[in-house]
Amino acid sequence: MNNKTFIYIYTVVLFALTFLLVRRFFGNLKTGDFEYLKLALNLGIVIVLILKIVRLGKIENQKTEE
Repeated sequence: MNNKTFIYIYTVVLFALTFLLVRRFFGNLKTGDFEYLKLALNLGIVIVLILKIVRLGKIENQKTEE
């Protein structure tokens, strides 16, 4: 599998995790009972995926320029 495939897979996973994070946040906001650990872990995973996508994107851009 090449880097473009990983970028597309990570982007789909990022979309799903972001959707779940926002849904969980608004659900907790509605009930007033926040689950901070779950929110923090989900946010951490989202940030790691964003960094991976940016890193792989930079690698792919350098390949096509050369």
